[in-house]
Amino acid sequence: MKRWAKAIRRDDRAGQEQVAAIAEELTRRGDLTFLPEMRQMVRNMERAPPESAVWFVLNWGDAEDYHHVLVRSKQEIVAHAKLGDACVWGAAMGDLERLPKINHN
Repeated sequence: MKRWAKAIRRDDRAGQEQVAAIAEELTRRGDLTFLPEMRQMVRNMERAPPESAVWFVLNWGDAEDYHHVLVRSKQEIVAHAKLGDACVWGAAMGDLERLPKINHN
């Protein structure tokens, strides 16, 4: 899978989505090799990252990753981003909706 991920073009959105899917599968098998690359995708301010990269860092990242997603989401909200836009905020909200609901009773 790692060789396959290296062969994929990472400069286009489809390639980034494929790399994120491979990273997720490898991580489920205990291999966090692609965590730095997923962080880089999410922190790239020049373009919106793939939703799967945002979900990856929220699921497997650390407090610094959460902080970056929070700060970037706030910037996007101030800039009037909508949930349907390709943005970190929309992906983060989508990830929260995927989580199981907690019963506080």
